[in-house]
Amino acid sequence: MSAKASKRFSFFLFITIILTYLVILAGAVVRTTQSGMGCPDWPKCFGRWIPPTEVSQLPANYQQVYAHRGYADTTFNAYHTWVEYVNRLLGALLGLVIFITLLFSLPYWNTNRAVFWLTFTSFILIGFQGWLGSLVVASNLAPVKITVHMFTALLLLALLVFIYSIIDEDKKEKLSFDFSSLKIWMYVALALTMIQILLGTQVRQQVDAIAKELAFTQREIWVDKLNLLFNFHRSFSILVLLTNTWILFKAVKLSTNNETIKFISYGIALLIIAEIVLGIILSYFAFPSAAQPLHLLFASLLFGVQFRFLMLMKKHQNG
Repeated sequence: MSAKASKRFSFFLFITIILTYLVILAGAVVRTTQSGMGCPDWPKCFGRWIPPTEVSQLPANYQQVYAHRGYADTTFNAYHTWVEYVNRLLGALLGLVIFITLLFSLPYWNTNRAVFWLTFTSFILIGFQGWLGSLVVASNLAPVKITVHMFTALLLLALLVFIYSIIDEDKKEKLSFDFSSLKIWMYVALALTMIQILLGTQVRQQVDAIAKELAFTQREIWVDKLNLLFNFHRSFSILVLLTNTWILFKAVKLSTNNETIKFISYGIALLIIAEIVLGIILSYFAFPSAAQPLHLLFASLLFGVQFRFLMLMKKHQNG
């Protein structure tokens, strides 16, 4: 396989990972702005491939039409419609880029077929994710389906990072230090991050219910209405912080001469600090809208960087 073909594949794989994060961020913005039903049908939006910009572009009886389909509260709002539509466009762009990445993975068929098959799996997974998105709309934003939709995005992210780690294997020599003692703890850290994200999605559902109950007003009392799950989610962050602090301290100590390991270690530390700061802002400053999608984005970034760190540990361990 030529170096040029390898670089093309690496480039599109990197773009795919970036787009995955953008789709996660867009999904968070959709939820924060209550725009999930901005397009009450799928894949079209109000029956059109390019959604309307004003209500006059819709039939006069459009509310009755969607009421018959099970969406009794459908009211056109250009802002919500286009927030949801941009989210869908990013998802479609991600699917297209993954397909291009799959095409560029074909040369690996003769050198490392695992790369091709894993890329093919990611292509199937993005199709499955699109189907899940249609179920979310059809269910009128059922919380369980939203959570599954989110975790499928994380699974896709892990798969893409795993592919990147495979093609990166031959680019650097193995190092002299042994990460085997830390590898199991990195698995624990990943599991804790996943649990924390799951808890966060459940808290998010509670916040959505409270916001709807209060007609999206009185934001300053939303946190007071949350139950013990919120307190557990907040306290659980201490366990995440302590576990990762110990791992990062040991990793940096073991790899004093490796700048990549140090860079990733410091990156994980900064992401955890940012997550805690955003959590404090959400709790004590009445759930500002901008902080909510950033909170999820940084959690997803943390998961991806931790997974990459685990792959580096497995690569650099002796034996």
